[in-house]
Amino acid sequence: MTSETVTRRILRLDAGVPEPGMKSRIAGWFYQHPSDLGYEAEGILISTDLGPAPAWLIHGSTVGRWAIHVHGRGVQRAEAIRAIPPFAAEGFTNLLVSYRNDGEAPEGVRGQFGLGATEWRDISAALDYAVDHGATEVVLVGWSMGGAVVLQTLLRARHRAVIVAVMLDSPVIDWYETLRVLGSQSRVPSMLQRWTFSLFRTGWFRLHDRIAIDLDELNIVAHAGRLTVPILLLHSVDDGFVTSVPSRKLALARPDIVTFVPFRVARHTKLWNYDCARWGAEVTEWLRALPASGHTGTTPHR
Repeated sequence: MTSETVTRRILRLDAGVPEPGMKSRIAGWFYQHPSDLGYEAEGILISTDLGPAPAWLIHGSTVGRWAIHVHGRGVQRAEAIRAIPPFAAEGFTNLLVSYRNDGEAPEGVRGQFGLGATEWRDISAALDYAVDHGATEVVLVGWSMGGAVVLQTLLRARHRAVIVAVMLDSPVIDWYETLRVLGSQSRVPSMLQRWTFSLFRTGWFRLHDRIAIDLDELNIVAHAGRLTVPILLLHSVDDGFVTSVPSRKLALARPDIVTFVPFRVARHTKLWNYDCARWGAEVTEWLRALPASGHTGTTPHR
């Protein structure tokens, strides 16, 4: 290690062969498949309006209780594997989904991310699948931009009535604040930032299906009054990518249903990696404190 470099030994390769000069990045997700944690996962397809989207289904022990896990932007469903254990321990059936333009699910015409404005349709489809297969109580779990997707699903999905709680790790709660902080870090002039935001407000940014990216609609702090279910927010105060300020603001706006758990040092979506024992304990305690549910029985693990 020098003042400008860090050297690490590669202990194991899951895929590919590294070559000198190849670009790479450090990701927070370690597991490649639920079987890496000992879970038997069924590969299924979710019918979306763009076509079939692959997902992993891990059957639980409690009838009707499901958790639907939604990964962040630029990664895939394997990101959420580390979240399975506390939910599985509480009897949940776990569904890890893909969504449009993530490299696994069908692409939109231009392959553009909608910041949650379109991706929620695929999670709504996953919710439909869960209900069709016996889900009566669903906890939505979102990572990073997946948090924005989950929150739009909570507000818009056809079967949103079965959503009983939401758990978010390093979520995007307010895109304006998130983009403003990222712009400042990149030294984008504030005048240019304001001009760009004004274009969003006029509906200038539109996706291939003519849907405008409405950042006002995606600002959940401004719509805090519409929230009705318990929400757990896990966020590193020094996230470094998605600012935790909106998470704290949402907790202050809705202390009756929002539990904000700050981490430090962990950085973006690496809270579990930094302190998996604390992460798991916080999630488990929150799950056990949820209002009494209507599930009435158990089924054997399959």
